[in-house]
Amino acid sequence: LHNYWLHYRYEGDDTALREKWAPKAQRVAREYLDLLEKGHDGRLHLPPMESPEYWRAGEDKMGLFADSSYNLALCRWLLTALLAVDPENEDATAWRAALDDLADPPLGEDGLMIGADQPVEASHRHYSHLVGFYPLHLEDLADPSRRDLLRRSLDHWLSVDDGEKLTGYSWTGAAAMFAALG
Repeated sequence: LHNYWLHYRYEGDDTALREKWAPKAQRVAREYLDLLEKGHDGRLHLPPMESPEYWRAGEDKMGLFADSSYNLALCRWLLTALLAVDPENEDATAWRAALDDLADPPLGEDGLMIGADQPVEASHRHYSHLVGFYPLHLEDLADPSRRDLLRRSLDHWLSVDDGEKLTGYSWTGAAAMFAALG
């Protein structure tokens, strides 16, 4: 959905955004909204879900992580994009309410975490926990504290296990993030 959104935005095709992209995006948004649960903190949280290519230590399959940074970012971006495309939609009030109450991505001492109970502690090529930074561009880079958090998160991801699992895709993503940070 993000790639289609970028394509239609680049073309300046607002009709395609409303008529082709929005119906698909609305179906995905309904799925996310159905998953959200209000926590003891009053915020909306996601149940355990996968984060691309991240395994829990000692497991032979991808782990499930509550409030995965990846899915929180996708949910936040999707609702924001839907409101930009169709602010008068009958579901817009629900989208705004969800955005207002959506949990922030989990943070640890090394920066953004994979999920609420999972720091980045193993090298992996995918920067799923950083997807809100790049390519979704949800972060306010004018805020020095966010810039510091993002730099710390990026540096940590690249250094874990001396970056043994990083590949070409990792480096192009990292280059885009470093460029965004200047």
